[in-house]
Amino acid sequence: MERNAGVATVLQAGAPVAVCTTNRVVFLQAIMAMPSDHPDRRRAEVKALIAMTLLRTDPGPYDDELAEETTRLLLDEDDA
Repeated sequence: MERNAGVATVLQAGAPVAVCTTNRVVFLQAIMAMPSDHPDRRRAEVKALIAMTLLRTDPGPYDDELAEETTRLLLDEDDA
């Protein structure tokens, strides 16, 4: 995720999948076109919620590796 003045660009595999603020998330059309249970869509949604939480609480610099790890735990995914 890249963060700039209350706006976060959520990345997945190096590509943007969403933009969020403290109270709104906008996903790219490619993500929204996926079925709701598609793993990439679910991962993008969880990462966006994590980004939104970080924007609201501002605990420090965003760590995308930590967000990926948290996403895997929340989605109960095995390490790949």
